[in-house]
Amino acid sequence: MKERTKRVFIVSASVLVIYTASVYMLGYFPLEPSVGKKVINSVHNEETKNCDASSCKRKTLTKESNQENNDDPPVKLLIQAYMRGGSTLLGAAFNADPEGIMWYEPLDQLYGSLFGLTGHKTYKQIVFTGKFIEPKFRPLSHWEEQAVINYLNDIFSCNVYNLPRETFASNFIRHTDNFKAFSSCFNKTSKLFFNECKERSVAEIVGNNPSINMKQLKDSLNMTLSDETAMKFYVHDLCLQSMYNTIKDCLKSTGTENACNKSRLRVAKVLRLKMQFVEPVLRAIPELCVLRYFRDPRAIANSRIMIKLRNNSVRAWDIGTELLCKEMQQDILAAESISKELVGRIHTLRYEDLVRDIEGSLGKMYQELGRHLPKEVVNFLKDTMNAEEEDGKFGVKRKNATSLINSWRHEYPRDVVETVSRRDSCQFVLQYLGYTL
Repeated sequence: MKERTKRVFIVSASVLVIYTASVYMLGYFPLEPSVGKKVINSVHNEETKNCDASSCKRKTLTKESNQENNDDPPVKLLIQAYMRGGSTLLGAAFNADPEGIMWYEPLDQLYGSLFGLTGHKTYKQIVFTGKFIEPKFRPLSHWEEQAVINYLNDIFSCNVYNLPRETFASNFIRHTDNFKAFSSCFNKTSKLFFNECKERSVAEIVGNNPSINMKQLKDSLNMTLSDETAMKFYVHDLCLQSMYNTIKDCLKSTGTENACNKSRLRVAKVLRLKMQFVEPVLRAIPELCVLRYFRDPRAIANSRIMIKLRNNSVRAWDIGTELLCKEMQQDILAAESISKELVGRIHTLRYEDLVRDIEGSLGKMYQELGRHLPKEVVNFLKDTMNAEEEDGKFGVKRKNATSLINSWRHEYPRDVVETVSRRDSCQFVLQYLGYTL
């Protein structure tokens, strides 16, 4: 009797592993039972090819109409930025908008779902391929591209129950003000986070690298399932199911979907999607705009070094700046190419302009999006950039943010700065963005 029960259990687990593995192949685990229903379906629309600036730009609203006219389609904005480029500050500003909702690093959770990644992976581990000697971008396969499109479309459409279940088990979600109630509910109720489920079971099978050979994964899970492999997926699914039931209960009890739907400005900040891969997203979501958010690459490189406290910082800064310039150059050229056909869909903002002139720079950005810059956003930024106390290297509060804009120049010899600044890629980026060599 025990042997028969064991055989039935293994067969059931084997069926589950094939089902689970197929979802890994095709995309992510949504919260609803219809797993994979929307994962691979293309949302491309041929009519979007001639989309112009009117897709993003709305009739400029007054402060009162911002609050009262909820029939107007919500503005959808994707921020493409760089690590240590000041994007957390910009995200916090949009988060302060009473009618806004801000998603922080949502692709981090998507890739956690797609590839079974355990723990937080930096954008370099997602974006680049091979050793990080040259900024060679990892190509996106068709199924991965579709997964990204569907995921972002669900985020901007507030389809919270279609999102990967990892999304709401991530630490990033707690930074979104609209989801504070959910985060509180989940943290009080759940005993697990999605990383723990994977670390306990399938991480070694599905791998920790987006460059995983999917054929190898399919072959390893095809018709040669061992009892041990089946058991790992079974344990994994039980772990996830327990956690995701809690997520669904908290989503419903806190009205998270309704809070998202009420937002008139929906923003998502991403580091893990390079500009050359943004075009299919723009074509699939015709009302979406992209904001390219830049900071002086020399300042970014310095900030990254200060975080890691490396020795030989001059050499590290030299190499880091040049690599970042090459990365930015590729993004700029890709954006220029996209803009020729998708006119008015891509906007640009510099971190330095935001710090020096809040109302002038961000006010213009809001105007381009057809909205009025709320006083809450302005007051938040003024308080944050002139704070009484700073909140650390990963925080946004600074006592005098303006004085820190060019502080990196004092860290390195002038001749080194000039040499780095005049290299082809850096000279191109600095001139294009209007920075002083």
